[in-house]
Amino acid sequence: MIALGIDPGFASFGWAAVRIDERRIEALGVIRTAKSPKKQSVFAADDNLRRAREIADRLYGVINLWKPAVICAEAMSFPRSASNAAKMAMGWGIVATLDLPLVQASPQAIKKAVCGMGSASKAEVIAAVMGWCAPGNAPDIGKLPVPRSQHEHCFDAAAAVIACADSDVVRAATRR
Repeated sequence: MIALGIDPGFASFGWAAVRIDERRIEALGVIRTAKSPKKQSVFAADDNLRRAREIADRLYGVINLWKPAVICAEAMSFPRSASNAAKMAMGWGIVATLDLPLVQASPQAIKKAVCGMGSASKAEVIAAVMGWCAPGNAPDIGKLPVPRSQHEHCFDAAAAVIACADSDVVRAATRR
């Protein structure tokens, strides 16, 4: 059974398909969206809607491909501006439409679960996720279809699965 980890964002929406019982990361990815060029004179609200639809289309494609039993997510943090809050709300609106059980963990809880400390760095989270995988089941970082600068998003998604793996919701959904 697959658990889909997500690190919701608007510019970078990380995801990871993880077989918890085999300690195997099947696939990692980042759904990226970009603002329209200012020269196009597009209203920000219209551009945000376009970007939200891009995220939804690609996320539904991931779900149709991997058919996860449950979603494990890095919980929403509090944005610093109204604009960021609106974008975050649109991203979580997409997540809310998914007809799958959802478990959330705060960023600090995820870091503590995978690294043993809530203040772990991005590099420490990536190393801990790689170390969690059973021998031969870790992804080859050099062959990821994600630029190195975006690795943190897909590994945060995988870490969300690891942090939520022992929840009652995940155990029930994956029949463990």
